[in-house]
Amino acid sequence: MKANHQLYFIGIIPPEPIFGEIESLKQELFEQYQTKVALKSPAHITIYRPFQLNKEQELSLDSALSNFFGNSQPFDITLTGYGCFEPRVLFVQPSSPPELIALHEKLIQELKKSFALDSYQNENRAFHPHITIANRDIQPVFYKAWKEIEEQSYDRNFEANSATLLRHNGKNWDRIGEYSFQK
Repeated sequence: MKANHQLYFIGIIPPEPIFGEIESLKQELFEQYQTKVALKSPAHITIYRPFQLNKEQELSLDSALSNFFGNSQPFDITLTGYGCFEPRVLFVQPSSPPELIALHEKLIQELKKSFALDSYQNENRAFHPHITIANRDIQPVFYKAWKEIEEQSYDRNFEANSATLLRHNGKNWDRIGEYSFQK
């Protein structure tokens, strides 16, 4: 990472009690399989992948995100069970409403324009919304863990009405800004 740069990402964090339920799932997987990587960030749907930005630009980023999300409309997200990216990620599967796809695409363009962020990583990778419950360190036991959860049901619905900016502190991801969508 460049000197004086911080690592950030932007996500939608589900409200309670859904947030607590998903955090409990991550904890259960940790206790059963010693998977700790997913515990380093709060349960979320990533809408802008991790990026580096000069720390001096953080206030400008905060202002830009406040304006951007303040002009966004709330929408519903339905969680519909579990999914995976073989052989290294287990996740809660959200629906992909058109509003979420559009929000992601508009955010890429906004940050590219306002901060000259290289959006290559966002534009050229398929957007597959998910809420990670285990990753990277699940690989040795991936198929065993997947077999245990793949048929389980998890059906919840929530209104996505805010987005969160997170910054990496060297070990974990900290929430540093929350931006409400207009009502």
